[in-house]
Amino acid sequence: MLKILETEKEISDAKKLYDENFKDSESFSNMFFNQYKKEFVLYGSYQDDELIFMTCLVNKRIIINKEKEIAKFIVGVSVKESYRNKGIMKKYLQEIIENNSLYKIFIQAYNWDVYKTFNFNPCSYKYSYTLRNDQILHKKKDELLDVIDYNLINRIRNDFIKINKIENYSYRTEKENKRLLKMHIAGRDKIIMSKRAYAIISNNEIIECFYYELIDLIKLISNLDNQLKIWSNLKLDKKFFIDNNEEKIETKILDNNIEILFSEYF
Repeated sequence: MLKILETEKEISDAKKLYDENFKDSESFSNMFFNQYKKEFVLYGSYQDDELIFMTCLVNKRIIINKEKEIAKFIVGVSVKESYRNKGIMKKYLQEIIENNSLYKIFIQAYNWDVYKTFNFNPCSYKYSYTLRNDQILHKKKDELLDVIDYNLINRIRNDFIKINKIENYSYRTEKENKRLLKMHIAGRDKIIMSKRAYAIISNNEIIECFYYELIDLIKLISNLDNQLKIWSNLKLDKKFFIDNNEEKIETKILDNNIEILFSEYF
């Protein structure tokens, strides 16, 4: 039977199952369950006093055609190893979806085949580029900030959305954005920034970048010793960047066909 996990023991069991499935750093896992437990709904199911399934449903603010909505974001879907391939995930995830049918529901995944029986449609993509060697700036590098300015990062992201006239996007308050960035750091990601651009680096790839002008991004990443693969929400100018001819689905949405900049992770 599916239930909402609320007690300290239930949340502890959920964290243990999450850790078994995702192998994140201890600091990341602790921060996720400590900071988010007041805001997400944690679902799970027990079999013989053992938690065999869990997932989180996180509220996310989105803007669709200039209208604000609350959406649901499915994260941390976990199944006990000995119970996999038995329809457990499909059964309980379908129940959660039906119970939240009034909301737009988003999901991200490492393996989309797991969710092929659900009507999730791609809604957010990222495109792979590398800065051309002849575009690396040696004399006009941006001065990197020594301290992460969370308010400035939030402002850069919001202004990026306005400048590029993006109508559909996920919205974060300054507090939410700061918490998300700290989660990245807890997960061993690195944040580099100037006064006009920032990037998040994970596993030697730039997984997120926002900026005022393209030259600001070029100046920022010119500071790096190695030119990393850049995953961009927008297609970049091939005069400056090598198109790696790779794209990936970042997010899918249930029972809808819309495009949205949904740069959320947790």
